[in-house]
Amino acid sequence: MATLQESLEKLKVLPKDTVVVPGHGIETTIARELASNPFLQ
Repeated sequence: MATLQESLEKLKVLPKDTVVVPGHGIETTIARELASNPFLQ
């Protein structure tokens, strides 16, 4: 879990319009994930 959290912290500093392709579901943006993903709160 600690490794996962470290990776997620790196995503927080990316430009908000960065497109993310998670490998599951539809593509999204950093802004959308910061607003809706509880692991990025």
